[in-house]
Amino acid sequence: MDESLRSAHSAEACSCTNGAPPQRARPVEVQISTGEYKIIPLKKAARELLGYPHPRRVPRGVEGSAARIGDT
Repeated sequence: MDESLRSAHSAEACSCTNGAPPQRARPVEVQISTGEYKIIPLKKAARELLGYPHPRRVPRGVEGSAARIGDT
């Protein structure tokens, strides 16, 4: 067997034989839910536009109107 292959497959090079978890080259990316990057920012912006930023409650009956781009 080639010396480079032997050293690569030795017990010292394999982290699975010593009980330790294998080391990752890059950290594992954490998945975030749709609410964290889409829904929550939209709700926050809508509350601010209505004039009721968190934690104030928006009173019943308060409604916003939709405007199209280009409307004056």
